Amino acid sequence: MEIAERHRHGLDLFPDHQRTVPFGCGATVVWRHTDLRIHNPLPVPVLLRTRVEDGAFRCELRTEADPGIRVQVREEDHRFYREGEVWMRENRIRRRITRPDGTLLADEEVAHNRGRVPYEPTPEQRSCSGPSARPAS
Repeated sequence: MEIAERHRHGLDLFPDHQRTVPFGCGATVVWRHTDLRIHNPLPVPVLLRTRVEDGAFRCELRTEADPGIRVQVREEDHRFYREGEVWMRENRIRRRITRPDGTLLADEEVAHNRGRVPYEPTPEQRSCSGPSARPAS
Protein backbone atom coordinates (compact mmCIF):
# COMPACT_ATOMS: atom_id res chain seq x y z
CA MET A 1 0.00 0.00 0.00
CA GLU A 2 1.06 3.58 -0.50
CA ILE A 3 0.74 6.10 2.29
CA ALA A 4 -1.46 8.98 1.10
CA GLU A 5 -1.53 10.85 4.44
CA ARG A 6 0.11 10.14 7.77
CA HIS A 7 0.52 12.09 10.99
CA ARG A 8 3.43 11.01 13.17
CA HIS A 9 4.16 11.43 16.84
CA GLY A 10 6.58 14.25 17.67
CA LEU A 11 7.94 12.12 20.52
CA ASP A 12 9.43 8.66 20.85
CA LEU A 13 6.94 7.72 23.54
CA PHE A 14 8.43 4.56 25.05
CA PRO A 15 11.67 2.56 25.32
CA ASP A 16 12.40 -0.34 22.97
CA HIS A 17 11.62 -3.12 25.46
CA GLN A 18 7.92 -2.27 24.92
CA ARG A 19 8.21 -1.77 21.15
CA THR A 20 6.98 -4.21 18.50
CA VAL A 21 7.88 -2.13 15.41
CA PRO A 22 10.78 0.27 14.74
CA PHE A 23 10.59 3.86 15.93
CA GLY A 24 8.51 6.01 13.59
CA CYS A 25 6.33 3.26 12.13
CA GLY A 26 3.26 4.23 14.12
CA ALA A 27 0.70 6.91 13.39
CA THR A 28 -0.87 9.42 15.73
CA VAL A 29 -4.44 8.55 16.66
CA VAL A 30 -6.74 11.48 17.41
CA TRP A 31 -10.50 10.98 17.41
CA ARG A 32 -12.40 12.64 14.55
CA HIS A 33 -9.26 13.47 12.55
CA THR A 34 -7.62 11.68 9.64
CA ASP A 35 -4.48 10.03 11.00
CA LEU A 36 -3.55 7.54 8.31
CA ARG A 37 -4.82 7.18 4.75
CA ILE A 38 -3.51 4.52 2.40
CA HIS A 39 -3.91 4.06 -1.34
CA ASN A 40 -4.13 0.68 -3.08
CA PRO A 41 -1.95 0.76 -6.24
CA LEU A 42 -2.68 -2.91 -7.02
CA PRO A 43 -5.05 -4.02 -9.79
CA VAL A 44 -6.97 -6.13 -7.23
CA PRO A 45 -9.01 -5.07 -4.18
CA VAL A 46 -7.49 -5.55 -0.73
CA LEU A 47 -9.07 -6.30 2.61
CA LEU A 48 -7.58 -4.63 5.68
CA ARG A 49 -8.31 -6.61 8.83
CA THR A 50 -7.48 -5.11 12.22
CA ARG A 51 -7.80 -6.43 15.74
CA VAL A 52 -6.39 -6.06 19.23
CA GLU A 53 -4.72 -9.27 20.35
CA ASP A 54 -2.82 -9.75 23.62
CA GLY A 55 -2.77 -5.97 24.10
CA ALA A 56 -1.26 -5.29 20.65
CA PHE A 57 -2.89 -3.78 17.58
CA ARG A 58 -2.58 -6.21 14.64
CA CYS A 59 -3.15 -5.47 10.94
CA GLU A 60 -3.35 -7.85 8.04
CA LEU A 61 -3.75 -7.15 4.31
CA ARG A 62 -5.41 -9.78 2.14
CA THR A 63 -6.12 -10.06 -1.58
CA GLU A 64 -8.15 -12.51 -3.65
CA ALA A 65 -5.11 -13.33 -5.78
CA ASP A 66 -1.34 -13.19 -5.36
CA PRO A 67 -0.35 -9.66 -6.45
CA GLY A 68 2.95 -10.97 -7.84
CA ILE A 69 5.17 -8.91 -5.55
CA ARG A 70 6.86 -9.26 -2.17
CA VAL A 71 7.40 -6.25 0.08
CA GLN A 72 9.98 -5.90 2.84
CA VAL A 73 9.99 -2.86 5.12
CA ARG A 74 13.16 -2.23 7.11
CA GLU A 75 14.78 0.31 9.41
CA GLU A 76 18.18 1.85 8.64
CA ASP A 77 20.47 4.53 10.08
CA HIS A 78 18.99 4.32 13.57
CA ARG A 79 20.59 6.52 16.24
CA PHE A 80 20.09 8.40 19.50
CA TYR A 81 21.78 11.78 19.85
CA ARG A 82 21.62 14.94 21.95
CA GLU A 83 20.49 18.38 20.91
CA GLY A 84 21.60 20.48 23.85
CA GLU A 85 19.96 18.92 26.90
CA VAL A 86 17.35 16.97 24.90
CA TRP A 87 17.72 13.38 23.69
CA MET A 88 16.61 12.81 20.09
CA ARG A 89 16.07 9.67 18.03
CA GLU A 90 16.33 9.28 14.28
CA ASN A 91 15.96 6.53 11.68
CA ARG A 92 14.95 5.88 8.09
CA ILE A 93 12.36 3.38 6.91
CA ARG A 94 12.88 1.76 3.50
CA ARG A 95 10.61 -0.39 1.36
CA ARG A 96 11.99 -3.05 -1.00
CA ILE A 97 9.65 -4.55 -3.60
CA THR A 98 10.62 -7.71 -5.49
CA ARG A 99 8.99 -10.29 -7.71
CA PRO A 100 8.71 -13.81 -6.23
CA ASP A 101 11.81 -14.81 -8.26
CA GLY A 102 13.84 -12.08 -6.49
CA THR A 103 13.89 -9.51 -9.31
CA LEU A 104 14.17 -6.06 -7.71
CA LEU A 105 11.36 -3.67 -8.70
CA ALA A 106 11.98 -0.85 -6.20
CA ASP A 107 14.05 0.03 -3.15
CA GLU A 108 13.01 3.38 -1.72
CA GLU A 109 12.97 5.45 1.43
CA VAL A 110 9.42 5.90 2.67
CA ALA A 111 10.09 7.82 5.89
CA HIS A 112 12.80 9.79 7.68
CA ASN A 113 11.78 9.92 11.34
CA ARG A 114 13.12 12.26 13.97
CA GLY A 115 11.63 12.81 17.41
CA ARG A 116 12.34 13.95 20.94
CA VAL A 117 12.90 11.20 23.53
CA PRO A 118 11.21 11.89 26.92
CA TYR A 119 13.10 9.02 28.63
CA GLU A 120 16.78 8.41 29.31
CA PRO A 121 18.24 6.09 26.63
CA THR A 122 20.38 3.27 28.03
CA PRO A 123 24.14 3.29 27.35
CA GLU A 124 23.58 0.46 24.84
CA GLN A 125 20.95 2.51 23.00
CA ARG A 126 23.21 5.58 22.98
CA SER A 127 26.05 3.64 21.37
CA CYS A 128 23.71 2.26 18.68
CA SER A 129 24.10 4.23 15.47
CA GLY A 130 24.49 3.64 11.78
CA PRO A 131 22.64 1.16 9.60
CA SER A 132 20.73 -1.43 11.58
CA ALA A 133 18.59 -2.93 8.79
CA ARG A 134 16.08 -4.19 11.36
CA PRO A 135 12.92 -5.50 9.69
CA ALA A 136 9.75 -3.57 10.40
CA SER A 137 7.06 -6.08 11.28
